[in-house]
Amino acid sequence: MKRGKGFACISKPTRSPTTSAAGVVVNGKGEVKVLAGTVEIGQGCSTILSQVAAEELKVPLEKVRMAPLDTDVIPFDASTTSSRSTYHMGNAVRRAAIDVREKIMEMARPMLEAKKEDLSFSDGKVYLKDQPQMALSIGEVVRRKLGNEGDVRGDGSYTYEIGKDLDLETGHSDHASAFYMYATQAAEVAVDEETGRVRILRMSAAHDVGKAINPLNCAAQIEGGLAMGIGSALHEEMVIDNQGKVRNPSFLDYHIVTSLDVPKMIPIVVECPEPEGPYGAKGLGEPGLAPTPAAIGNAVADAIGIRIYDLPLNPERVYWVIQQKKKKKVA
Repeated sequence: MKRGKGFACISKPTRSPTTSAAGVVVNGKGEVKVLAGTVEIGQGCSTILSQVAAEELKVPLEKVRMAPLDTDVIPFDASTTSSRSTYHMGNAVRRAAIDVREKIMEMARPMLEAKKEDLSFSDGKVYLKDQPQMALSIGEVVRRKLGNEGDVRGDGSYTYEIGKDLDLETGHSDHASAFYMYATQAAEVAVDEETGRVRILRMSAAHDVGKAINPLNCAAQIEGGLAMGIGSALHEEMVIDNQGKVRNPSFLDYHIVTSLDVPKMIPIVVECPEPEGPYGAKGLGEPGLAPTPAAIGNAVADAIGIRIYDLPLNPERVYWVIQQKKKKKVA
């Protein structure tokens, strides 16, 4: 049994330029509804965007819900791709929440007989800064102004402009992408020289997330990327015969990684706030996956002394590479 360690790094831009738009609605019960076109596919965007709205309106998170996706009523979003949602849609939701907050503050001003600059928000209420006991719930403000069935809406959008400092001769710009993602991942493996089986002992992954709006979500996203990358590195392979027919078309034959296949995973959240991101946050989606097969491949090369460039690193492939190396030594 041979052991090896390997590293891989990634620097990735996001799709630019793109636009995201959002709406935030507050009703007479003080409930908040977020209208955003970002699609929740398990990456946790609904939680993140709800947190952004709750933070700006200073309401409990349980008061916020995401509106069902419907292109008739949901504002435009370029796509749920390229690790862009937290950054672009997060900024749009934040601006929409600020917009509705300003409108509620303007509505509350005469009710509390105060100037806007003398008002603040906390725990779902708007209150006088120097007399906190003088307060109204945001729901009551809406009801007094618009009736029991009334609601108030704020809108916001975010577009990152590229090429602001474009060099027309070289085409270079320091603003070619809204932000960049950086990560380093490490793998430790054990390779059985008799069978070619690769076993991953542990993996570490350090990711610059800007500012972690939800640290647990960040760690889970990293672990999910690691698991998917392990599948690409060791298991997943579409087999096509000489007639162009897929020979392993079901999950009985095409092996997807399960919880039984993953090793000890060590997610490391690195916070270097991104100036234009919401609260300093930026995307964390694809970087968890991309360097994983490379780190595992480097670890296998360190273990057996020869580099394999084809994936997956299944036992058969690794075994024959080891045998070829032995033959060369004999020769």
